[in-house]
Amino acid sequence: MFAHHAKRLAALFILLAACTWPRPAAAEPVVLPLTIDYQLLTSMVATNSFNVGWRTAVIVDEYDGCRKVTLAAPQYSFDRGKLRFETKVFVHAGAYIGGSCRLETDWEGYVVLYQQPRVDPARWVLSFDTYESQVLTKDRQPTTLGGIVWEFVKGHVYDYLGNITMNLAPPVADLKAFLLPLFPPEREASAQTLVNSMQPGRVFVDAEGLHLDITAVADTESAPPEAEAPTPEELTEDELDRFVAGWESWDAFLITMLTALVKEALEANDRQTLLDVLLETRYRFLEALAQSYTGKDFVRDQFIWAWQQLSPVFRNNLGDEPSATLMGYLAFFTASDALIALDRVGPALGIEISRDGLVRLAKLIADGEAPTLAYDQTVDPSLRKVLGLGEALSEGSYFNFSRASDPVGRLMARYGPRRWLSALTDFLCPPVYAAKAKPPEDPPADKLPEIKDKWLFTRDAMDTYLKRVRGLVADNAGFTLMKSKIPDARGPLYKNLAQATAWQESCYRQFKGDDGTLSYLRSYNGTSVGLMQINERVWRGLYDSPSLRWDIGYNAKAGCEVLEVYITRYALRNLKDMKDGAKVSDDDLAGAIYAMYNGGPGQFDKFLERRKSGKLYDSDKLFLQKWNWVTGGKEDQIVKCLVGG
Repeated sequence: MFAHHAKRLAALFILLAACTWPRPAAAEPVVLPLTIDYQLLTSMVATNSFNVGWRTAVIVDEYDGCRKVTLAAPQYSFDRGKLRFETKVFVHAGAYIGGSCRLETDWEGYVVLYQQPRVDPARWVLSFDTYESQVLTKDRQPTTLGGIVWEFVKGHVYDYLGNITMNLAPPVADLKAFLLPLFPPEREASAQTLVNSMQPGRVFVDAEGLHLDITAVADTESAPPEAEAPTPEELTEDELDRFVAGWESWDAFLITMLTALVKEALEANDRQTLLDVLLETRYRFLEALAQSYTGKDFVRDQFIWAWQQLSPVFRNNLGDEPSATLMGYLAFFTASDALIALDRVGPALGIEISRDGLVRLAKLIADGEAPTLAYDQTVDPSLRKVLGLGEALSEGSYFNFSRASDPVGRLMARYGPRRWLSALTDFLCPPVYAAKAKPPEDPPADKLPEIKDKWLFTRDAMDTYLKRVRGLVADNAGFTLMKSKIPDARGPLYKNLAQATAWQESCYRQFKGDDGTLSYLRSYNGTSVGLMQINERVWRGLYDSPSLRWDIGYNAKAGCEVLEVYITRYALRNLKDMKDGAKVSDDDLAGAIYAMYNGGPGQFDKFLERRKSGKLYDSDKLFLQKWNWVTGGKEDQIVKCLVGG
């Protein structure tokens, strides 16, 4: 009996001891995708193996050109489930006899190889095994070569193409260098486990490109539990400052990403995607800032969402030219895709994107000078170009031209109604960009007399002031309309919209000086300035902040351009996609456009839903009131916001 109880007691001790022993960390396998689309694969091979002239390789050149084989225009593609490689072949073959070339013959055609990619697990070297081949004429018809020509093709071309390799170790090293700093200090061991365990896995091809699964192990169980997001009451000023600084680095990185495409011939849909991403991320930030949300995952979440939208645009446009930066592009793509893959593992990894990580990524796609990710307030012409917004607006535009001389009429007669503005702007106001510095809080000394004389509202000169400012808005709306793609039928709506927006946003004011000091008008939350209340964070890089603040003409022009963008690139497109788009009234369309002007592209549908349900925001109601006054000729109602009553 005693022996029986002793056995049970021993088993109990063993069980208790097992419960207290430290458990090994959970090793969760992860796959980090390395994808090389066929355009990038072609360019990388062309850079490494076809680097003479325009994607050309001279693989045989004997006896002063008597025997010469040239390959050109390599091209990878996906063909019926297989990796297909094609290259042009130019053969000049002759018999070198007695110091001269005789019996010369020329042949031109194509060699096609069907290949299986593989990766050396020790060296990360990509190579290709050919299991099927064919020779085509220059008209791409099957052919059989014989004699000396065939010997050249067989003996040299196949050997050369069979030795093509690509070293993937550099982009994998860049991936590791990017991932390590993403982990917090207390997770350094887990980070090292992840990068040290990386090894090449499955290699395959599909319609998207050539794929390499980088397998690794992620330690998730030993990670500390994720802290709950702090409530607004718990936030400190330092926490907000860190949140804003981190997001500003991300926003600067996003511009670096977008402008990397500035030399590419982008389709209209591509440019629209870039604009959508820029506006969406910036409006999301403003919303988070208003709610005092400083979750550490905010930038990471924005990065992942943005890359999912931008990845097709980048893959379709970067990497079509042989260059030394191709490996950088591949490393950038791989690091971005890896972040999405790791995010799927769960928040237990504790990954957080830092400014240093963004700088490291930006260097991979930088063309020339290394990016600094400065959050400056000046115009970036490359950003405007890549988004399809054209040349930067000119500064110093106070529109003091004399109507009596009718320069507009002469320019319209010469250039036509859609082109005269560009000629006028180029002649009178050549673009000038301010130095990269903090926007000034004091008015420019040379503009101070003009501001006080013409653009500072005083009650005793209200009629003169309003006539001047309304004329300024009307002029800019007319100028913008003439060079825009707004249909003629929508022209009156656009002009009234510009007036109603200026009325709603600032009560037609750019400046204030009631306490004896002159300053520009700024919104309650400090983000928007001037007559048209241009949001400096949303439109950063597209407009010059000092000019938005101190040049009422520039501010009016910028506001009119923003309205034009929301009409042509969002409102009209949305109406076209709507089942009952033709039934949307001008009043509702104007309200929806203003809602976007005030809160971003996503507000178009939301406004129409609010309108339908009768649950309009106060800002909706106030704008529609101004809209009705403008369209109804009730300009006298302006006294309600200028002087009260």
